[in-house]
Amino acid sequence: MSLTEFNRAADGDARAQLQSCLRVSRWVDGLSARRPFSSVEEALELAHTIAHPLTEEEIDERSPVTLGSATVTTPTRPKQPTRDESRAG
Repeated sequence: MSLTEFNRAADGDARAQLQSCLRVSRWVDGLSARRPFSSVEEALELAHTIAHPLTEEEIDERSPVTLGSATVTTPTRPKQPTRDESRAG
């Protein structure tokens, strides 16, 4: 999808394109709300600004993204033991 197509897309279509990049609601909401962009560089700069830093909850919110025939996943964080679980060990 070109920048012109992205700028003109219905909100749902634009959001779907953004979610295919990063499934973090705050990031999708922020970029979608700022359309139209005058340049790819402007969009990328805002995308970077909104994404940094991602909270732990947002990292957990992400889901695998499919790029062509490859599925890209990121390592999940190990579950931290609760206080009671730590004492039981």
